[in-house]
Amino acid sequence: MRAVALPAVLVEQQEEKREALARDRAFLTEGLTGLAEYLSEAAVDAFSDGDIEMGSDLTDQAERARQRLGKLQDDMGRAGRLLMTVPEVLGVALVLPAPLEIEVETDDGVTRLLMRRDDAVEQAAMDAVMAYERQRARFPKDVHQGESWDIESYDAQGQLVRYIEVKGRGPEDADVVTMTDPEWEAARRLGEQHWLYIVRLGDGMLVMIQNLYAKLEPRELKRWLVRITDAKGHGETVSFVDD
Repeated sequence: MRAVALPAVLVEQQEEKREALARDRAFLTEGLTGLAEYLSEAAVDAFSDGDIEMGSDLTDQAERARQRLGKLQDDMGRAGRLLMTVPEVLGVALVLPAPLEIEVETDDGVTRLLMRRDDAVEQAAMDAVMAYERQRARFPKDVHQGESWDIESYDAQGQLVRYIEVKGRGPEDADVVTMTDPEWEAARRLGEQHWLYIVRLGDGMLVMIQNLYAKLEPRELKRWLVRITDAKGHGETVSFVDD
């Protein structure tokens, strides 16, 4: 049986709708992936603060988001394969939860913490590390867009001497940073050339640890959780704030 050619106008309509479906699929995939990562990071913070119940609940929510992502990809894949034409999508909305607020017991009573990524803190941490490297007569280069580490630092002869992963935290009592699987794998692979720099803006502390893969045993929870106090015990600590 010979295939019947579709009218040109229908072929054009199909292509337009396939492109629209692909755009919506990409948008929703990015949104659900971001939601799952957000919940996973919030779970890490909850566990690190000793709130096991909340950490477990957030971990379950992150897993459900990943399951929804898988179902979305299956459903939209079938839609693209099976339908002659796809429904016209008039708009797409992705609802994300408000930044998570938790209560933590401190010496001064109960403190409410807002947990979310802070790009300003991350940039301040990068700036502090770049300045520190220059002060030590090294020449840092920001490579965080394309590598599994943030800075490559060179000596005066142009030799690459440090691959630096930068982690920034704001509060002076912050005691946890997280690493992704690619970041942790880079630490394993680069060995003695790999450094983790932890910048804590609240008290101007900079912790530097070389070859952390060989020295630390972080907790794994969709991220590699490193306690700052452990890094201090195995690394070098200075103040990056000028007197």
